[in-house]
Amino acid sequence: MASPAIKAPKINLNGREYTANKPKVGIWRKIIKFNNNIGDKNIATDEEAYNELLSLLVEGFNNPEVTAESIEAGLDIDRLMPAFQDMSRWIGNLVADKAAQLPNGPDPAGG
Repeated sequence: MASPAIKAPKINLNGREYTANKPKVGIWRKIIKFNNNIGDKNIATDEEAYNELLSLLVEGFNNPEVTAESIEAGLDIDRLMPAFQDMSRWIGNLVADKAAQLPNGPDPAGG
C-alpha cells in the first residue's frame, strides 16, 4: 500500500516562498549515503556535513533560485533542519510510492 501523499516542500527565503520541483533520481542515492554517514558526524560542528546537507537541500528543491547562497542569506537558522527533513521525507515518499507499485510475486520480472 502506498504511503499517504506528502506535498512538495516549501522554503521561505527572504520573504519569498519557493516550492520544490520534482527532483532527479540521483539525489536518492546521495540522501541514503548522507543518512548512513550522518551518525558519525555532528552537523552543528562538522563543516563538511553542513555543506553536504546544504547541497542536498539545494538539489532536492531543484530550483535555480534556491542555492546554497540564497539559503545561507535568507533562511532563518531554526528552519534549516526542518527544511531538510521536509525535503528528504518528500523524496523518500516519492520513492516509496513507486516501489509499492512494483509486482510483489516471486518473479517480479514476469519470467
